[in-house]
Amino acid sequence: MIKKAPEYSRKDLESNQSLIKNLGLHKRSITPTTLDKIVFDNSEDDLYYKEHYKYKDNEVMRYGINASNIKVDLERSLILGESINLIDTTKQIDKSVKSNQYKLEDAKLVKHHTLEIHLLQQAINHLLNNETNNKTVLVSIFARENGAIKILKNGYTETHTVVLYKNPPIESQYEISVIDPSNFLFSSHLVNLNGVLKHEEFSKITTMHKGLQIYRPISENVGSDNNQYRDCIDIAVKLAFGFNKMQWSQLNFEGIKNFDIVKVISNNSDINKSMQDDMYTKQFIKIPLRIQQKSNIKIEEDFYKFSKTIKENLTNIVRKDVLEEAFIKYVINSDKNSNIDTLFQLHSICKDTFLQIHRELVEQETEILGKDFDKELYYSEDF
Repeated sequence: MIKKAPEYSRKDLESNQSLIKNLGLHKRSITPTTLDKIVFDNSEDDLYYKEHYKYKDNEVMRYGINASNIKVDLERSLILGESINLIDTTKQIDKSVKSNQYKLEDAKLVKHHTLEIHLLQQAINHLLNNETNNKTVLVSIFARENGAIKILKNGYTETHTVVLYKNPPIESQYEISVIDPSNFLFSSHLVNLNGVLKHEEFSKITTMHKGLQIYRPISENVGSDNNQYRDCIDIAVKLAFGFNKMQWSQLNFEGIKNFDIVKVISNNSDINKSMQDDMYTKQFIKIPLRIQQKSNIKIEEDFYKFSKTIKENLTNIVRKDVLEEAFIKYVINSDKNSNIDTLFQLHSICKDTFLQIHRELVEQETEILGKDFDKELYYSEDF
């Protein structure tokens, strides 16, 4: 007899701390109220599960790997007794994927674990069997470094979540595009599964082998508080919500930066050009600004308009009244519960931006007026 799959509602999860810890939910960055329920597989080992995320009439399913139940033999390079390429990340000095090191020919050599193939097949079936009218589904894969599955300090496999997007059909056949919420290099190897994944309405899976990053936390401070960055599951859910609501169209990887939902969610200055350049550390925004990745798409879009207003009126952003007026017009009117901390963070950045410009001008004037010029006369902090 097949046992009934355990199902945990949002209310159950709130009272089951052991389950929350085993699944790592306590470390997630997404607001807990967005996770509607979790349903485990029928297998005795509970190797994977389904998460149902819902906000109002928008929803998406995620097929997740239960890393705490995945048996790893690092010495023999085995996962669940299956031979596969592993890497101990605790012994690596540089854990990042370098686009100039990880070549397309390397990605083509990546071998996938049976569990990954099973979950991807389940996710595609979910998309194509008319189980939902959504255009998206989320699925976990093992995180890799240059093709090898990453094993963490606790001995668990590291996992990564991607979005599968169902393109409009061509002669009743659907192409599935992989949208990576973090770095497209992380999942470009999934194209290797063409010919392995099967469905009568499935034509192929497509990926992009480029180091494009939609979102990246610039520190390890990831969590659900207002001052913390978001993780790949969180960003994937928000991307899925956005793609579900947009007009159905063919996804062109070369133009993915131009999709509105990608622009408003991204903290990458190459994609989201609404922010002032000085708000970025190198390429990514200095602070979390979580309002950019709300479940409510309208709030995301309104904040994008607000931040464009800041950039277009650089000379006025130091004035708190101008900043507050724009914040109320675009953000508060859209999200009555918007955390006022966001406004304080923005005002602080605006002050820093203005002062930096001011100091650079003073340095130039000092060169002209001579070393005896008193720069401190210019350094007023009253903004």
